[in-house]
Amino acid sequence: MTPMTDDQANDGRADDASVLALLRRQVSMYARLEALAGKQRGLIAKADATPLLRVLAERQELTSQLTRIADDLAPVRREWKAFRGRLADTDRAEADRLVKEAGARLETVMASDDRDVQLLSAKKEDTARRMRTNHARGAAVSAYAKVTDRPPRLDRVHDS
Repeated sequence: MTPMTDDQANDGRADDASVLALLRRQVSMYARLEALAGKQRGLIAKADATPLLRVLAERQELTSQLTRIADDLAPVRREWKAFRGRLADTDRAEADRLVKEAGARLETVMASDDRDVQLLSAKKEDTARRMRTNHARGAAVSAYAKVTDRPPRLDRVHDS
């Protein structure tokens, strides 16, 4: 769809059906993004990198499409009251519902992403802790191995 100019939005020439279609598409994409966010969480928990990278690429593509839709809707958003005011009651109710749903879905995705950041941070800290522990164990084993690699002293009597 060709982006609407400010003049078209202001003069009421905006194709109301096209705007509603964009809003529907936006909600649909947020729903897909929400589903991918759930899938992402499971893959992060499993530490399954390859499928996670595919999900992230798909999310990036959806985000790019959502950005284009937001750009297309920008003139209408600037004159939302005027646009909304000329809609038929049923279209106005649908537009309001779609805008509300898009916002709610976006909030859900953002909250999910925040939880994923916390999960990834916890995993990172756990990995760092394990590496420090393994390093310390390795150093202890190395030091012990050096001591046990020495031949026994024959000048000492051992109690057995």
